[in-house]
Amino acid sequence: MSHPARRWLLPLACCVVLVSSPVPAAEDTLLVTGTRLEQSLATLPMAATVLTREDLDRSQAYDMPELFSSVGLEMRSSGSFGKQTSLFLRGTNSDHVLVLIDGVRIGSLSSGAIPWEHIPLDQVQRIEIVRGPRAALWGADAVGGVVQIFTRAAPATRRTDFSLGAGAWGNRRGQLQLGTAVAPFSFSGGVSHQRAEGFDSRIDAETDRDGHEQTSVRLSADYRPRDNTVLRVHLLHNDGDTQYDGTAQNQTDHLQRIVGASLLFTPSATYSTTLRLAGSRDEGDNYRLTAQGVRSHRSRFNTRRLQLSWQNDFTPRPGQHLSLGLDYHNEMLDSIPRFASTRRYNQALFAAWQGRYGKQHWYASGRWDDNRDFGGHGTGSLGWNWQWRPEQYLYASYGTAFKAPNFNELYYPGFGNAQLGPESSRSYELGLRGAHALGRWEINVYRTRIKGLIAGFPIRNVDRACIDGMEAQWRFQRHPWQGSVRLELLDPREQDRGGRLIRRATRKVTLDLGWQAGRWRAGTTLRGLGHHYDFDQSRVAGFVTVDTRVEYILGSHFRLRAKLANLFNRQYQLVRSYRTPDRHFFLSLHYLWQS
Repeated sequence: MSHPARRWLLPLACCVVLVSSPVPAAEDTLLVTGTRLEQSLATLPMAATVLTREDLDRSQAYDMPELFSSVGLEMRSSGSFGKQTSLFLRGTNSDHVLVLIDGVRIGSLSSGAIPWEHIPLDQVQRIEIVRGPRAALWGADAVGGVVQIFTRAAPATRRTDFSLGAGAWGNRRGQLQLGTAVAPFSFSGGVSHQRAEGFDSRIDAETDRDGHEQTSVRLSADYRPRDNTVLRVHLLHNDGDTQYDGTAQNQTDHLQRIVGASLLFTPSATYSTTLRLAGSRDEGDNYRLTAQGVRSHRSRFNTRRLQLSWQNDFTPRPGQHLSLGLDYHNEMLDSIPRFASTRRYNQALFAAWQGRYGKQHWYASGRWDDNRDFGGHGTGSLGWNWQWRPEQYLYASYGTAFKAPNFNELYYPGFGNAQLGPESSRSYELGLRGAHALGRWEINVYRTRIKGLIAGFPIRNVDRACIDGMEAQWRFQRHPWQGSVRLELLDPREQDRGGRLIRRATRKVTLDLGWQAGRWRAGTTLRGLGHHYDFDQSRVAGFVTVDTRVEYILGSHFRLRAKLANLFNRQYQLVRSYRTPDRHFFLSLHYLWQS
């Protein structure tokens, strides 16, 4: 870690100054993704970020990639709106992140890709981003971290939320959200639609506009027959099409659907049990669209999952928590071309323990996965958090994780290798977080080693990687101002070949500043990304962009919002040979009523 360590001295020195000053009262932010139990963010032994509906509205983000980029995550999009996008969390591969929507796994079984560009932001209530390995709780793919997205839940009162918006490149968007409660029932539903003509995505390919269109529907209902029982059902459906530049195919019709039910029963103060059953679909049909409007079908990759989970939580005495559970996944692939195998299952046992002793919190978890393709695999994690001063916490953690081979890697005709094993990792993290009169801050350093990376042709488990990094952030709020600064330094290396892992910037900085007075709210976001290397180690230059936004409260129910992105019209690339948006605007009118 000698190379990035030289650049850590300034953030560490700033931390020393902050630690020596008085602190305000702590925020009591709770999340469940880090431990599978509701837990205070301050006492977690890992770095995490929580985004609320208020944060989403304040950012005025158009989609999930724009939202995540505005909070410092590294998103790589291949062109215009609605195009394939990848997240590189803590320098790990784009398929080293486990993504859950309402506790349900999503993503393509064939490629492992997550459809970030198609997740409907209008239907989202809350997002939890936990960094570092969480495979000991959640299973495969949680190498760089876990992102859990919670859709809007049924409200306790009646609520109506409506908006319309339009912007550059033919962007049009509308959404309606409704909710009501009649004890012991509560209901919520929403529909949204967005469409954009887009711009020409690729520099060296077809010269046309690459648009996209999608519609999403969400339904949820809660039934509470008694204070200790909650039955919940939920549905999220999203479908549409997107165009892009390609020779064999240039249009995809996509569909994502999640249907689930859960039962929470708490018979006593020391025991609760949760049973979840869900099914998900991730479908993509690919076409070749000619200039004359003729479509010919080229390929299909449809994923279906059945998921069952049973978790039992015990509190044998105050400050002690034990969780025991079972997970079962059945995954199926329907594709053209046909694969030699089209189905697999994974069944797992997991256990987690949390203990509080004075001002120290201890965490331990372990999991055993039995997979049809590669057999058994065990993972574990340990964590420690010490409140060493008022509102200041020192934490450390260690964890192992693995990534299961996808079906393209295992069975794609002429390419796959059915003998592949899982990629495996081990990670270490040390961090410090706290509060200061000027705001809340956190700094951490980490190291991740990965072996058995799948690469080459013939494809095999051959590569190793070592990723060292540092993250620092500071958030403040003092009327009428609020803001945040986030810095990340990264050293992602291939251990065997000595090169840098592709599409990872070694330096990232994000600054967000907001202001509010009377009926007005305004803000600006600066994002800087250092250079990175793409395939063949070609260098792609870094960049700095600035976005601005403003909101005006028209009355008790209406708000007018406007956003101007890429204010200085910076020309840059996130993926080599793919364009990014020039300066562009979006205007929207919002209505909110609740009793």
